[in-house]
Amino acid sequence: EAMIADSYDDIEVGEPEFGRVAMEALPKIPMMGTEVYLLDVSGDYQGMGGVSGEDQTLLGVCRIDEEASLFVKMVGPASEVAAEKQRFIEFIGSLEN
Repeated sequence: EAMIADSYDDIEVGEPEFGRVAMEALPKIPMMGTEVYLLDVSGDYQGMGGVSGEDQTLLGVCRIDEEASLFVKMVGPASEVAAEKQRFIEFIGSLEN
């Protein structure tokens, strides 16, 4: 299992304290020979560079090991992300070391 970034303890997504307990309740999906947590959150979104929107969904995963870190996310209107969620999961599963 890939190492879990300590920074997850500080994630704030709709709840003041997301923390490790909440993260460990997330579903896991295969990625690069291990399993990673799939973050799936919805609501109003404010991204870097001032990009924002209402009723958005973010799907995201990260894999961190001694050699490298990989972060993959998809953000968009909730209905569009929901329609593409399975393809996102399949894409993540297709990644190789």
